[in-house]
Amino acid sequence: MGAWRARGVRMPRMRWSPSRRRWLRWVRLVGKLALLGVVLWYVGSALAGALCGADGSQLTFRPGWLPAGLGLLAGGMLCVAAVYRGLYRRLGASLTLGESFALYAVPSLAAYLPGRGLALVGHAAVARSLGVPLAVGAPGVVLLTVLTLLAAVIVVLAALLVRPLPGLDPLWFRAALLAALALMVPVVHPRLCVRGLNRLLRLLRRPPLPLALGVREMAGLLAGLCAYVCLFISGYLLAVRAVVALPIAAMPTMIGAIGLATIGGVVTLFAPGGIGVREGLLLVFLSPLLGEPTAALTAVALRVVQVVVDALMAGAGAAMLHASRRRAGGDGGATRRRPGRPS
Repeated sequence: MGAWRARGVRMPRMRWSPSRRRWLRWVRLVGKLALLGVVLWYVGSALAGALCGADGSQLTFRPGWLPAGLGLLAGGMLCVAAVYRGLYRRLGASLTLGESFALYAVPSLAAYLPGRGLALVGHAAVARSLGVPLAVGAPGVVLLTVLTLLAAVIVVLAALLVRPLPGLDPLWFRAALLAALALMVPVVHPRLCVRGLNRLLRLLRRPPLPLALGVREMAGLLAGLCAYVCLFISGYLLAVRAVVALPIAAMPTMIGAIGLATIGGVVTLFAPGGIGVREGLLLVFLSPLLGEPTAALTAVALRVVQVVVDALMAGAGAAMLHASRRRAGGDGGATRRRPGRPS
């Protein structure tokens, strides 16, 4: 290989035949399904065993916590819509707050389908229907996904700093979290984030993203996404607290554990919506804090609440998207927003 490079000759690429590519795709699909089946069986058995130990004392009925949780979820939706609107305005696309919410909510249901790329493709398709070019919408959703993961990591570290996971030495655990936060400072620098994204786009032979973010703009985006993550997790917990007896004093630890389990589910490519992976991690993280029966009930209830909220958000986003298209059609397309010049 060194001799090839020394002569300035490019090494020939290995070309796979169409039949072999199809065979490899089937092998990957079967492998993912098999791995998902093993995870679901193992986690399902663990949850069933933990639920068998429930004696009814873990359940409660306090419906007053449900509107409180829905209020926090509404605040999180407003935060994420504002972040989407602000970023796309920086990219030169003028979206309303409702359209930005639809751009977030409608493609989110694709996360429950096999293949993590479907949500990204759906986001780019919805953005294009709103007048955002594909060259802007596709890398825009990648940047938003990376920033959301970074915001989730920040929320997890901050929550566990307040109250660490039980069974760990608090001093050493907090020192490790502070070190992780310090290491994240260069990672979230706007120049590094945008440069890394544009490098990836160049490798994919795509035009670079015309985005110039300053430290203040990046801090604003991350603050909005951190607020979204914190409000959503807290809203889910309060909604679950309507039927499961959860201690308020343990909220910081539960927020950190749920955030950490959700990140684990997101980065697990073979599990649609992180199903099985997130529930297993929640059972591990929350059992020392709440006991196995309550931890299992919490994991199952969180999944049910999340699916219902995602479906409702997608329906509301689709209605807003339909209304936006009707307004654009009624104006004959004259007032259709088109991407302008990036600020």
